[in-house]
Amino acid sequence: MTEAYLIKNGRTPYGRVLKLQRRWARAMAQDLIRPLLWIGRHPAVVTIGKRGDEKELHFSPEDLTRQGVGVFNIERGGLATVHGPGQLVAYPIWPFKAISLGVRKFVWLLEEAMIQTLAQLGVQGNRSEVNPGAWAGKDKIGFVGLAIKHGVVFHGLSLNLNLDLHLFELIIPCGLDKVAITSARKILGRAVDMDLAEDIMAQVLGDLLEARLSPITLEEAEEMLESLAPGAEESLINREMRLAERA
Repeated sequence: MTEAYLIKNGRTPYGRVLKLQRRWARAMAQDLIRPLLWIGRHPAVVTIGKRGDEKELHFSPEDLTRQGVGVFNIERGGLATVHGPGQLVAYPIWPFKAISLGVRKFVWLLEEAMIQTLAQLGVQGNRSEVNPGAWAGKDKIGFVGLAIKHGVVFHGLSLNLNLDLHLFELIIPCGLDKVAITSARKILGRAVDMDLAEDIMAQVLGDLLEARLSPITLEEAEEMLESLAPGAEESLINREMRLAERA
Protein backbone atom coordinates (compact mmCIF):
# COMPACT_ATOMS: atom_id res chain seq x y z
CA MET A 1 0.00 0.00 0.00
CA THR A 2 1.43 3.37 -1.07
CA GLU A 3 1.12 6.29 1.34
CA ALA A 4 0.05 9.37 -0.61
CA TYR A 5 -1.60 12.75 -0.25
CA LEU A 6 -4.99 13.72 -1.69
CA ILE A 7 -6.12 17.22 -2.64
CA LYS A 8 -9.79 17.71 -3.58
CA ASN A 9 -9.78 21.33 -4.53
CA GLY A 10 -12.92 22.22 -6.46
CA ARG A 11 -12.38 24.96 -9.05
CA THR A 12 -8.74 26.09 -9.27
CA PRO A 13 -6.83 28.08 -11.93
CA TYR A 14 -5.00 25.76 -14.29
CA GLY A 15 -1.69 27.61 -14.04
CA ARG A 16 -1.54 27.21 -10.28
CA VAL A 17 -2.09 23.46 -10.47
CA LEU A 18 0.35 23.10 -13.38
CA LYS A 19 3.04 24.78 -11.27
CA LEU A 20 2.22 22.47 -8.36
CA GLN A 21 2.49 19.38 -10.57
CA ARG A 22 5.86 20.35 -11.99
CA ARG A 23 7.37 21.24 -8.62
CA TRP A 24 5.93 18.15 -6.91
CA ALA A 25 7.24 15.89 -9.68
CA ARG A 26 10.74 17.36 -9.28
CA ALA A 27 10.64 16.82 -5.52
CA MET A 28 9.44 13.23 -5.97
CA ALA A 29 12.23 12.55 -8.43
CA GLN A 30 14.64 13.25 -5.57
CA ASP A 31 12.67 11.18 -3.01
CA LEU A 32 11.85 14.33 -1.05
CA ILE A 33 8.09 13.90 -0.88
CA ARG A 34 5.37 11.25 -1.15
CA PRO A 35 2.98 10.84 -4.12
CA LEU A 36 0.04 13.20 -4.58
CA LEU A 37 -3.37 12.87 -6.21
CA TRP A 38 -5.02 16.19 -7.14
CA ILE A 39 -8.71 16.14 -8.06
CA GLY A 40 -10.75 19.19 -9.04
CA ARG A 41 -11.88 21.47 -11.87
CA HIS A 42 -10.52 24.38 -13.87
CA PRO A 43 -11.89 27.58 -15.39
CA ALA A 44 -12.03 27.49 -19.20
CA VAL A 45 -8.60 26.74 -20.64
CA VAL A 46 -7.02 25.13 -23.71
CA THR A 47 -3.93 22.95 -23.28
CA ILE A 48 -1.69 21.82 -26.13
CA GLY A 49 0.38 18.68 -25.66
CA LYS A 50 3.92 18.22 -26.95
CA ARG A 51 2.69 16.61 -30.20
CA GLY A 52 0.25 19.44 -30.84
CA ASP A 53 0.44 22.97 -32.22
CA GLU A 54 -1.75 26.01 -32.79
CA LYS A 55 -3.16 24.51 -36.02
CA GLU A 56 -5.56 22.60 -33.77
CA LEU A 57 -7.06 25.86 -32.51
CA HIS A 58 -10.01 27.45 -34.30
CA PHE A 59 -8.99 30.82 -32.86
CA SER A 60 -5.61 32.41 -32.24
CA PRO A 61 -4.25 32.27 -28.68
CA GLU A 62 -4.75 36.04 -28.50
CA ASP A 63 -8.42 35.72 -29.49
CA LEU A 64 -8.94 32.93 -26.95
CA THR A 65 -7.36 35.07 -24.23
CA ARG A 66 -9.72 37.91 -25.11
CA GLN A 67 -12.60 35.43 -24.72
CA GLY A 68 -11.35 34.60 -21.23
CA VAL A 69 -9.88 31.22 -22.21
CA GLY A 70 -6.27 30.60 -21.21
CA VAL A 71 -3.87 28.74 -23.52
CA PHE A 72 -1.02 26.56 -22.19
CA ASN A 73 1.63 24.60 -24.08
CA ILE A 74 2.51 21.73 -21.77
CA GLU A 75 4.72 18.64 -21.59
CA ARG A 76 2.04 15.95 -21.57
CA GLY A 77 1.63 13.66 -24.55
CA GLY A 78 -1.13 14.18 -27.04
CA LEU A 79 -2.61 17.13 -28.88
CA ALA A 80 -5.05 19.88 -27.87
CA THR A 81 -7.87 19.58 -25.37
CA VAL A 82 -9.99 21.86 -23.21
CA HIS A 83 -10.81 22.05 -19.51
CA GLY A 84 -13.60 23.99 -17.92
CA PRO A 85 -16.17 24.15 -15.12
CA GLY A 86 -18.19 20.95 -15.04
CA GLN A 87 -15.26 18.78 -16.12
CA LEU A 88 -13.67 16.54 -13.49
CA VAL A 89 -9.87 16.47 -13.63
CA ALA A 90 -7.49 14.14 -11.78
CA TYR A 91 -3.70 14.37 -11.71
CA PRO A 92 -1.81 11.49 -10.04
CA ILE A 93 1.78 12.65 -9.46
CA TRP A 94 3.31 9.24 -8.92
CA PRO A 95 6.61 7.36 -9.03
CA PHE A 96 6.32 5.30 -12.17
CA LYS A 97 8.25 2.34 -10.73
CA ALA A 98 5.78 2.09 -7.83
CA ILE A 99 2.93 1.50 -10.25
CA SER A 100 4.69 -1.56 -11.72
CA LEU A 101 2.95 -0.87 -15.01
CA GLY A 102 3.98 0.21 -18.48
CA VAL A 103 2.55 3.35 -20.05
CA ARG A 104 -0.25 1.47 -21.81
CA LYS A 105 -1.29 -0.26 -18.59
CA PHE A 106 -1.28 3.05 -16.73
CA VAL A 107 -3.47 4.61 -19.45
CA TRP A 108 -5.77 1.59 -19.03
CA LEU A 109 -5.89 2.28 -15.28
CA LEU A 110 -6.93 5.91 -15.83
CA GLU A 111 -9.55 4.80 -18.35
CA GLU A 112 -10.83 2.31 -15.78
CA ALA A 113 -11.07 5.08 -13.17
CA MET A 114 -13.27 7.11 -15.52
CA ILE A 115 -15.43 4.12 -16.49
CA GLN A 116 -15.98 3.13 -12.84
CA THR A 117 -16.75 6.72 -11.84
CA LEU A 118 -19.25 7.08 -14.68
CA ALA A 119 -20.91 3.79 -13.68
CA GLN A 120 -21.52 5.06 -10.14
CA LEU A 121 -23.03 8.23 -11.63
CA GLY A 122 -25.40 6.24 -13.85
CA VAL A 123 -23.53 6.41 -17.18
CA GLN A 124 -22.20 3.38 -19.06
CA GLY A 125 -18.67 4.02 -20.28
CA ASN A 126 -16.40 1.98 -22.49
CA ARG A 127 -13.03 1.95 -24.25
CA SER A 128 -12.04 2.34 -27.88
CA GLU A 129 -9.61 -0.11 -29.47
CA VAL A 130 -8.20 2.76 -31.55
CA ASN A 131 -8.18 5.88 -29.36
CA PRO A 132 -7.37 6.21 -25.64
CA GLY A 133 -9.79 7.76 -23.18
CA ALA A 134 -13.31 6.98 -22.04
CA TRP A 135 -16.26 6.68 -24.40
CA ALA A 136 -20.03 6.54 -24.13
CA GLY A 137 -21.01 4.45 -27.11
CA LYS A 138 -19.23 6.10 -30.06
CA ASP A 139 -18.93 9.50 -28.37
CA LYS A 140 -15.87 10.56 -26.40
CA ILE A 141 -16.46 11.58 -22.79
CA GLY A 142 -13.03 11.31 -21.11
CA PHE A 143 -9.43 12.13 -22.00
CA VAL A 144 -5.97 10.96 -20.90
CA GLY A 145 -2.65 12.76 -21.24
CA LEU A 146 0.58 11.95 -19.40
CA ALA A 147 4.10 13.22 -18.92
CA ILE A 148 6.95 11.17 -17.43
CA LYS A 149 10.10 12.90 -16.18
CA HIS A 150 12.88 11.47 -14.04
CA GLY A 151 10.75 8.42 -13.24
CA VAL A 152 7.69 10.40 -12.15
CA VAL A 153 4.38 10.41 -14.03
CA PHE A 154 2.07 13.44 -13.87
CA HIS A 155 -0.85 15.13 -15.65
CA GLY A 156 -3.68 12.60 -15.95
CA LEU A 157 -7.35 12.51 -16.93
CA SER A 158 -10.33 14.76 -17.60
CA LEU A 159 -13.94 13.61 -17.61
CA ASN A 160 -16.86 15.57 -19.07
CA LEU A 161 -19.65 15.62 -16.50
CA ASN A 162 -21.48 18.97 -16.62
CA LEU A 163 -19.06 20.65 -19.04
CA ASP A 164 -20.39 23.12 -21.61
CA LEU A 165 -19.56 21.15 -24.75
CA HIS A 166 -19.39 24.32 -26.84
CA LEU A 167 -15.88 24.73 -25.43
CA PHE A 168 -14.74 21.94 -27.75
CA GLU A 169 -15.72 24.12 -30.71
CA LEU A 170 -12.60 26.16 -29.91
CA ILE A 171 -10.29 23.31 -31.00
CA ILE A 172 -9.95 20.05 -32.88
CA PRO A 173 -10.04 17.87 -29.75
CA CYS A 174 -7.09 15.46 -29.67
CA GLY A 175 -6.98 15.68 -33.47
CA LEU A 176 -10.33 13.88 -33.74
CA ASP A 177 -12.28 16.35 -35.86
CA LYS A 178 -14.98 13.81 -36.82
CA VAL A 179 -15.62 12.39 -33.34
CA ALA A 180 -18.59 13.63 -31.31
CA ILE A 181 -17.87 14.79 -27.75
CA THR A 182 -20.43 14.15 -25.03
CA SER A 183 -20.96 14.63 -21.29
CA ALA A 184 -22.75 12.88 -18.44
CA ARG A 185 -25.25 15.76 -18.26
CA LYS A 186 -26.12 15.35 -21.95
CA ILE A 187 -26.61 11.60 -21.53
CA LEU A 188 -28.56 11.74 -18.27
CA GLY A 189 -30.56 14.87 -19.06
CA ARG A 190 -29.59 16.39 -15.71
CA ALA A 191 -26.56 17.82 -13.93
CA VAL A 192 -24.19 15.59 -11.97
CA ASP A 193 -23.21 16.40 -8.38
CA MET A 194 -19.57 17.44 -8.88
CA ASP A 195 -18.61 17.08 -5.21
CA LEU A 196 -19.96 13.53 -5.22
CA ALA A 197 -18.05 12.83 -8.44
CA GLU A 198 -14.81 14.05 -6.83
CA ASP A 199 -15.38 11.70 -3.88
CA ILE A 200 -16.06 8.75 -6.20
CA MET A 201 -13.01 9.45 -8.35
CA ALA A 202 -10.78 9.72 -5.27
CA GLN A 203 -12.03 6.37 -3.95
CA VAL A 204 -11.70 4.63 -7.31
CA LEU A 205 -8.23 5.96 -8.08
CA GLY A 206 -7.04 5.22 -4.55
CA ASP A 207 -8.14 1.61 -4.97
CA LEU A 208 -6.64 1.23 -8.46
CA LEU A 209 -3.34 2.77 -7.38
CA GLU A 210 -3.37 0.71 -4.16
CA ALA A 211 -2.83 3.88 -2.15
CA ARG A 212 -3.84 5.12 1.27
CA LEU A 213 -4.75 8.77 0.64
CA SER A 214 -4.30 11.41 3.36
CA PRO A 215 -6.27 14.61 2.63
CA ILE A 216 -4.40 17.93 2.58
CA THR A 217 -5.21 21.37 1.17
CA LEU A 218 -3.58 22.98 -1.84
CA GLU A 219 -2.05 25.58 0.48
CA GLU A 220 -0.55 22.85 2.67
CA ALA A 221 0.95 21.18 -0.41
CA GLU A 222 2.51 24.45 -1.52
CA GLU A 223 3.92 25.00 1.97
CA MET A 224 5.46 21.51 1.89
CA LEU A 225 7.28 22.38 -1.32
CA GLU A 226 8.53 25.66 0.14
CA SER A 227 9.88 23.82 3.19
CA LEU A 228 12.11 21.46 1.21
CA ALA A 229 15.86 21.76 1.52
CA PRO A 230 17.09 24.96 -0.15
CA GLY A 231 18.47 24.30 -3.61
CA ALA A 232 16.96 20.81 -3.96
CA GLU A 233 14.45 21.80 -6.62
CA GLU A 234 16.87 24.16 -8.36
CA SER A 235 19.44 21.39 -8.84
CA LEU A 236 16.98 19.35 -10.89
CA ILE A 237 15.82 22.40 -12.86
CA ASN A 238 19.44 23.12 -13.79
CA ARG A 239 19.90 19.50 -14.83
CA GLU A 240 16.83 19.72 -17.10
CA MET A 241 18.17 22.92 -18.66
CA ARG A 242 21.54 21.30 -19.38
CA LEU A 243 19.86 18.31 -21.01
CA ALA A 244 17.66 20.63 -23.10
CA GLU A 245 20.75 22.52 -24.32
CA ARG A 246 22.34 19.27 -25.49
CA ALA A 247 19.24 18.19 -27.40
